[in-house]
Amino acid sequence: MLKKNKDFSYCYRRGKKYRSGIIGMYVASSKYNVRAGFCVSKKVGNAVKRNLIRRRLKECLTPYIPKLNKNCSIVIVANELIINASYQKINVEVEKLLKVAKVL
Repeated sequence: MLKKNKDFSYCYRRGKKYRSGIIGMYVASSKYNVRAGFCVSKKVGNAVKRNLIRRRLKECLTPYIPKLNKNCSIVIVANELIINASYQKINVEVEKLLKVAKVL
């Protein structure tokens, strides 16, 4: 997991950005194994809603981690439109962005 601000900043500065309707993804090379971080804005809602979205994003990414290219850092940014999206739609969007980024 990415937890420190410097790790997120590195992905934002050096990573390549990919956008979908409800999420965005930054992918940067890293000297570590696959690491992921999640960013959910306060525009999405209160803390309960933000944590729900973060848990859904984390659960959608978990099955793909063994299949991902090694040595990359991924930051997934949630858009405010994600509130109305179902779990299946979020899963499809995450998979699509991983394929577009060529890390899957």
